[in-house]
Amino acid sequence: MNKPVDYNHVYLYAKHHYKRANRIEDLRVILSKRSWVDVKFISANDVINCLLGITWIEINRSGNPAMQFGEFVKHILPENRWQVNNNKEELEDLDLAIVSACLSILSLSIVKDDEGNTSIELGEPDSSILPLRKEQ
Repeated sequence: MNKPVDYNHVYLYAKHHYKRANRIEDLRVILSKRSWVDVKFISANDVINCLLGITWIEINRSGNPAMQFGEFVKHILPENRWQVNNNKEELEDLDLAIVSACLSILSLSIVKDDEGNTSIELGEPDSSILPLRKEQ
């Protein structure tokens, strides 16, 4: 099952193809380019809603959605955030914790299976969207 082309760069961002400055701001830029809406009109809440939708698709594709969803939620809980990240800012910011948890799930998305079959068509990162992590 291929992902909508619109979210390819979100997946590429999750898989560290782009440099990361501020995750929420970076994702606002990606969503702005995707939707042709000026970045000033895209809120952190819009980013979170988008990521939660995409993450839900990935969790359902996992083959064990109930367990995966439970793990996803457990890692976002304030008392458990230290287990997955020791970034003080993330420990204190729920929005950032949600974004990080979603990106973590998306980063694990399988692009090709063992036989080389493509399950997600990501395409190439685009330096006109965000700076690339390293030149391709």
